[in-house]
Amino acid sequence: MAAPRGGQRSRFTVMVLVMVCLTLITVDSKANGGGALGAVRSAARDVFVPAQSGLGQVTQPVAEFADGLVNAGDLKAESRRLRDENARLQSQVLQAADAQRQLTALLDLNKLEVVKDIPRVAARVVNTAPSNVQLTVEIDRGTSSGVAPGMPVVVGSGLVGRIASSSGDRSIVRLITDPDVNVSARLAPSGTLTSVKGNGAGALLRAEEIKPDQQVGEGDAVVTSAIGGNYPDSIPIGRVVKAEAVAGVSYQRVEIEPVIDFGRLEFVNVLVRRGPGGAEERADRAATTTTTAPLVVRAP
Repeated sequence: MAAPRGGQRSRFTVMVLVMVCLTLITVDSKANGGGALGAVRSAARDVFVPAQSGLGQVTQPVAEFADGLVNAGDLKAESRRLRDENARLQSQVLQAADAQRQLTALLDLNKLEVVKDIPRVAARVVNTAPSNVQLTVEIDRGTSSGVAPGMPVVVGSGLVGRIASSSGDRSIVRLITDPDVNVSARLAPSGTLTSVKGNGAGALLRAEEIKPDQQVGEGDAVVTSAIGGNYPDSIPIGRVVKAEAVAGVSYQRVEIEPVIDFGRLEFVNVLVRRGPGGAEERADRAATTTTTAPLVVRAP
């Protein structure tokens, strides 16, 4: 019979050792492990114990890897929970900042001292005009709050426009930047009377009918005039940025920068004033029996 070679010899040796061990265990169980058999058993233990220890060192990393696979799902779940919590906290921070900004805007409405004795209705801008031709914004207050056409609309820094139309809980405000709007005004340093007209979105306002011999300086304040009864007196409109005489024209060309950024309107005050018509007069009476409808902004 040919002797086993290579890998076959190794497998043959292992099989022999296993058979010897089984035989020793069987015999030893009957002989209680004494005498020569005990010595052989000890020798066999000396041979196999190092192998068993090495096997344990090999299988330990495998066991730890298996534990890692089992716990990976828990780690992913915890990571997802932490991401969700972080997103929630960031959202709360943004909401708190926005609430603070809105509160500041509402408080700014009351900074216009020249109209502090006039009843007013606070409103939020809910829509803007889709076209630059007719510049308007929509607010969330209407006839149910005492708002009526013709009433002036302001913010803390100055004049916004006038109410063009109203329904139960909505109103349209025509801005002073609308070319169809005329505002009775005066130059604050000299008292020169004029009217201010709009030139469209993003454009400067212009003062009408200021004669060449009238002094107009860059930076002069322009405010409303009570002449005509459409607006209370002294509401800021803007400042002169350019004034020049034009050849062949009997009036100066005077351009005015508005004090208001109309692209950032969020809250406004409607000045509830008695007008010449019955509708405005009834709205004025209704407003005197109601509050100024303040808006409340709550932090999250």
